[in-house]
Amino acid sequence: MELKTKIVFVVFLGLLQLGLSWASCSASATGFKVLGVTWGNSTGPIAAGPGGSDVPLTVTMQSYGTTCNLANIEGVLEVTDSYSNFNGSSAYPAYYLQQLTPSEIFNMVFHLDIANNVSVGLNTTSSYYLYLYYNITNYTVNTARNEQILTIGIPMRGSPSLSFIPKSRSLIAGEVNNVTLEVKNSGTGYAYDVATAVTSSSSLSLENAPETINSLAPGATENITLRLYVSPSSSGQSLSLSLNPHYISPYGYNTSISSDISMYAISALQSSVSVSTSASELVSGSVNKVNITITNNGASIINNLSAILEPQSPLTLIGSEGYANFGSIGPGSSVHIPAKLYVSSSSASGGAVASLDVQLAYDGQSEDNARVLSFLTPGYINLTQVSTTILPSSPSTGGIFSLTSTLNNLGTSTASAATVTTYPPSGIDDLGSNTTFIGDIAPDSPTAFTVSFRISSSAKPGTYIIPVVVSYSNNLHQRINETMDFQVEIGSGSPAGALISVSGPERRSQGASGSGTGQGAFLPLLITVVASGIGIYIYRKRKGRVRNR
Repeated sequence: MELKTKIVFVVFLGLLQLGLSWASCSASATGFKVLGVTWGNSTGPIAAGPGGSDVPLTVTMQSYGTTCNLANIEGVLEVTDSYSNFNGSSAYPAYYLQQLTPSEIFNMVFHLDIANNVSVGLNTTSSYYLYLYYNITNYTVNTARNEQILTIGIPMRGSPSLSFIPKSRSLIAGEVNNVTLEVKNSGTGYAYDVATAVTSSSSLSLENAPETINSLAPGATENITLRLYVSPSSSGQSLSLSLNPHYISPYGYNTSISSDISMYAISALQSSVSVSTSASELVSGSVNKVNITITNNGASIINNLSAILEPQSPLTLIGSEGYANFGSIGPGSSVHIPAKLYVSSSSASGGAVASLDVQLAYDGQSEDNARVLSFLTPGYINLTQVSTTILPSSPSTGGIFSLTSTLNNLGTSTASAATVTTYPPSGIDDLGSNTTFIGDIAPDSPTAFTVSFRISSSAKPGTYIIPVVVSYSNNLHQRINETMDFQVEIGSGSPAGALISVSGPERRSQGASGSGTGQGAFLPLLITVVASGIGIYIYRKRKGRVRNR
């Protein structure tokens, strides 16, 4: 009897433990908590800002409970307004996991498009709902779908974009040069602790540690000074100044970038008479108007001053013999020679330099009368719209349309790594990313691009102008932006083939000319049915009369 009591007791304990374990795996004993939200994925954190496309957002979470395995986990992020699914879909971004063990830490990554008008600030965070659906798999086959709703905060501190622009591109060979760089933040977020390193070469070496910029706000500009020693053998040559700046992003991440600046070296000016030019660059394949300035740096008058301009290949002097006679020039005074200079387009290679020799003569001359002016020669690029097509040709409110434009380069140099960025007006939104990569546009090589837009149902019919910025690099690696305006006529209603906004999923309306169940197709069907009914009725009445006879 005692043995039976023990066995019953042990079985009772086992069932009690199983029951407790089963009970602990109920929906109320399982779930998730958010540990952090960051921009980026497994490759590392990033700084996100307005206009971003396919930007990964990582939500780090942990399942709680000690005994329950979870399966078929689905996370759906209910984003609105400033954020959307990266592929332009109206569905919310989602992430899936097959299995989770108790208290496991895991990541869900959602890829988002960020609107251009999203609010940005050091403390700006937008809250959204994260819906979590899952099954419990311990001790029983639990087919019930459990749900939990969490609130997450998406930070938006912007993304800095730094550029480094030299005040002057000329360096004196054989000397230490003070080079002032204008550091500009053209992005949407702060950059902190901006430090600049220079890669030394056989031609250039850095003699100082450049100043560190504590913080650089969006749109702000600061100057830093580099002391660069230039090799004496570099006179008359093009030089590449390689910068390796690094800074801390507004999200607290260390960020490194690189930037190459084209410069050139000139011979030292040790004369009491100096020669300078109004331009440091000459566009190849084009006639350039410049002023050559001769200045008396001494303390006495210079008499019978004359100058001869001698261009060196590939430079050509246009419409002038290149000779000027000035008579006398007082201390501290200057005289000018207007000149038209042409550089052959075949010289438009990276960092090409054109030289102009200036031979001086004057009374009492006791020094070298030769001066050399050096010019960088960016290639001539002339992008022109060849054709533009809008489909549908008459888009309507609430619909979608595409704009295809063909550009041709009528210049003599390739526009490299070209991109187009659209800035649609209020009432029109980009469908997907607002930036499209085109690639290289070589001379006389028509190149097309296509961008798509969605028209708000609240937009008013009328004429809209869509500015498009075409950005490209020339042969000196300088980034150039050109703005082109495209005009589109927006009508009211919903044209055939346009997407119409309805409650629930989007539907494609084929209009009156298409097949389907629209009004255009239903009305002829209704008329046919009614006419057939009347015909059958008349036929039966006549047949009945014949029988009665």
